This record gives sequence, structure tokens and C-alpha cells, in this order.
Amino acid sequence: MLRIGICDDIREEVEKQEKQVRQITYQIGIRADIRKCYSGMDLLMEIELSGQFDIILLDIELGGMNGIETARQIRESDVNCNIIFITSFEQYSKEAISVHPFAFVDKPITYAQMEKLISDVYEKLQIDDKFAFKSNKTYYNISLNKIMYFMSEKKNYKCILYR
Repeated sequence: MLRIGICDDIREEVEKQEKQVRQITYQIGIRADIRKCYSGMDLLMEIELSGQFDIILLDIELGGMNGIETARQIRESDVNCNIIFITSFEQYSKEAISVHPFAFVDKPITYAQMEKLISDVYEKLQIDDKFAFKSNKTYYNISLNKIMYFMSEKKNYKCILYR
């Protein structure tokens, strides 16, 4: 299941993005847990209460703590989350780089842009869920959910898989 957080202080924007994400994940065949937040503090509380997100769609101009500061706090405990800044303010793009976002997109985001972003992140997550190794001059790249256990004996590796 893909955990997706949407954070914007404009309710209509959150609702629009949620609708797009629901349609896209359904269309791709991905189960998604989508959480809506209306401030940086709401998002941080949601993470504290229910765990990390795979994807966060985050506005930069938020009331109170801005999106970049929110992302900085998220990065203190989660370097793997795919943060996508969706904003009308390009002047923050250089500062946003410091928190290593997956993407920086101008508002309003179109359905096609959202679809591409969700697909790209999902593909990246599928690649990240693999274990790569070399044994007897052969390279392997195996999905983690297929591995029962892995053992090494004098540089000879053996991977036992679920059937």
C-alpha cells in the first residue's frame, strides 16, 4: 500500500489533488492510503501518529510553518519520503533543493502532471524494493518481498526465495 500525504492550506486544492490521486492510483491498480493535512504542523502530527509517507504533495506557502521548514523536519527522521512541492511561488525553488524533493511543480497541477509524478514515484519505489548482488560472476536483482533469507559463505552468496 502506498501512503500519500497531501498538505496545502487551501482546502479546494487539497480536495482537487486528493481526487486526482484517487483516480490515478485506482487506474494504475495501486492501493493507497491518502491523508489530507492543512498545515505543516498537521502533517508532522499525522506522521507522528500514523507513520511515514511514501509520497507527500506539499505546498510551500502555508500558514504558520512553511512547506520547506516542514520538509526539513520530515527529513530529520525520513530521508526516503518522496516530497513533491506543488506551489505558485518559483522563488522558493533554490531553497527547496536543500530538502531533496522528488519534484517541484507549478500550481495548478494538471491531471497529466499528477499522473506522471505518481507513476514515476511508484516505479522508483518498485526499483528501491529490490536487492542487487553478484554471485559466481552473475548479477541478480531480486524483489525484497520474494526473499526468504540470504546467506554468504566465503564470498559465495545464496538467496532462498518464497515460491
